[in-house]
Amino acid sequence: MLQDDKRLVIGSARGITHMATALLLLAAGTTAASAAPVAANQLNVQQIQADANQLAQARQLLSHADANVRSSALNKLLQSDNTALREMAYAVGFGSADDVARAITLSHRFNEVQTLQITLNEGDGGKAEQLRRSLGGVMNVTVRSYNEVNGRFEVRNFGGSHNGYGEVAGLQVSLSQNACSAKFELNDVSELSGSVTCAGVTLPATIDLF
Repeated sequence: MLQDDKRLVIGSARGITHMATALLLLAAGTTAASAAPVAANQLNVQQIQADANQLAQARQLLSHADANVRSSALNKLLQSDNTALREMAYAVGFGSADDVARAITLSHRFNEVQTLQITLNEGDGGKAEQLRRSLGGVMNVTVRSYNEVNGRFEVRNFGGSHNGYGEVAGLQVSLSQNACSAKFELNDVSELSGSVTCAGVTLPATIDLF
């Protein structure tokens, strides 16, 4: 009888020991699990702070007193893989009072534009309106083989089925294909504003660059 009681006590002690061990492991796991999000949050905060510092430094360079520093910074930031830096550079470049900065920004923009959507506005006379209706009010032009060095590029589906040509020169953009041609200039709201002429009929037109 005493031997049975002894076995019972030993078994109970072992059970309590196993339970205590399990609770300790559970507590350790819970602590580790709760600590993981904290570490992740700390990492995110550090990354956010680093990104914010980078944006602040870039903004300082873009507003530097030396025009050469501003232009160099703009040129580099427009090529950045960081979307936030690149978009900030576009906003600053297109909004600049410096035509050199605006020209640099326009030239870089054509590296990213694959399609130019030319909106045809109402013109004077019946022939102009007839042309506008026949084209559906919009001309979609595919940009091909843009060369940033000389500003030249190929276009497709502008005034015909064959490839045409275009050029970015400073703040101006020109297009030519078959019986159609167009001339645009960068305005103050990041648009190209100008006209399209097909078969001697001219329509005012705009191109939204974004």
